Formats: sequence, C-alpha cells, structure tokens
Amino acid sequence: MSIDIPNQKTFFYNGKWTPKTDNLLLSNIIRMRGARPWQGNTIPDSVVLEAAAAINQEIGGQLTVTDLNIWLKVLRERYTTFNQLVTTKGVYWDIPYHVVLAAEEVWKKIFQRNAFAGAYYHRDEPAFNQLATMFGLSDIKVEDEPEVIVISDTTEVVEHGLGKNAYSPTDTEEVTSPNTCITPRVRRKLFTEATTSKEDRKSSNVAPAYYPVSCNKGGLMLKVENQAPCHSIPPTKSVPKSSPNASSSASWSPFGRDWKPTS
Repeated sequence: MSIDIPNQKTFFYNGKWTPKTDNLLLSNIIRMRGARPWQGNTIPDSVVLEAAAAINQEIGGQLTVTDLNIWLKVLRERYTTFNQLVTTKGVYWDIPYHVVLAAEEVWKKIFQRNAFAGAYYHRDEPAFNQLATMFGLSDIKVEDEPEVIVISDTTEVVEHGLGKNAYSPTDTEEVTSPNTCITPRVRRKLFTEATTSKEDRKSSNVAPAYYPVSCNKGGLMLKVENQAPCHSIPPTKSVPKSSPNASSSASWSPFGRDWKPTS
C-alpha cells in the first residue's frame, strides 16, 4: 500500500511564487555574488533589493525586499531538507530519472522527522544546482569510509634500474629507504693500449715520414718509421764534384740515377 503524498508544487508554491520566480531570484543573486562577493552566508539587503528590481521588471510584479528574504529562507530549507534526505541510509537518488527511491518503511521514518521531505516523494529537487551554489559553498564534505594509511616501521628493498642497492645501517628509531649507488657513465674507448702503436693514432690524411738508412750491400734505402724499407737507392762510388748535366753550371744532384764521373 503506497503512501498518499501530494505533488511537489503543493509544498513549494502558493500565491505569487512560481518556478520562474525561483529561477530569477537564484540566478540574479548568484550573478551578483560572482561580480562582488560578500563575506558570510547572509545576503546583503542591497543585493536583495537589486534582485527584486530585476524580478519585478521581468514579471511585472511588486515584490519587496521582505518578500525575497522570506522566500530565501524557504529555498534554504529546501536545500537542507533534500541534502539530509539523499544522505539517509536506504535512500537512493536516481539522477538521470530525477527521482528519489526508498522503501515505504524508510519514507515513513523520514516523514516522522521532517514532514517537508514529502515534497521529494514524487521527484527530486529541480533547482538543486542553483541551491547548492547559493547555500552549499560552506558545506564540509564527509567521507563515508576514510582511508587510513599506516606507516610501516620496516624497510623494503626497492628494485630499480638506476644502480645497485646499498643498504643503510640498521636503525630501529628511523625509517629510511635504501640508498642507491650511482654507477659511472659509459665511456667509449677509442684505442686499445696493449695492441695499438702510436702510428695508429695519427690521422690517415698525413703522409708517412721517410728517411734514408744504410744497407748491408752498401748504399741507402728509404724507410718508414717502424716499418721495413720501401725501396733501395743505388750506391755511389764517391761524392760528385759537379752536375752530371752539361747545361748546369753550379748545381748538382746528389743521388741521380744516371750520374757518371767526369774524369
């Protein structure tokens, strides 16, 4: 057997108040609060007077500051009642369908505490977002199941790729994480010291150094440093005294291949 509860408008509206005036009053005060905020929950009379002028211009009525202050108390009561209702155990607020669901026994207990909660028996609060902006800024959020974090008094090895773990000294009065030994950076080795000679370190663009050396059979040979001789130089019988070419009068070539003595 269902409970006989009248519709929501029976609880909310009578006389000059309608859903439109609710929206005009709340939207104007919220707008002015954003432009010039005031301290506390009490709305200044100057703000209420300006809101009354805006509403009267819109609906063509004669609402006074006293009328608006009385209706603001009703709106605050609506917000408080609905908040208490949806936080009651056994009550579920179905937001997409705009209804509040609860068993008949739960509704009866709620009506015994607050008869005005019957306004939400058939549907939820239509102006909840505006009411929460107006009256819910100072609300304190209460967690149903607060999470408790317990700090352990032991250390645990943490695996990572930054280096080896270095364990800190045992201290029963201090909780610390394992220290980390930073490994040296990787360096590129350009030369192998044991097998590479100093010639390998030179640039390949520079010509090798040649110098003459004597041979067992006589004569000279050109040799590269730390290498075998490149080619032989024919031996000479004596030091030349003049140029082998008849056209040269003062110059002479010390190692000419076709040199012959003149006398």
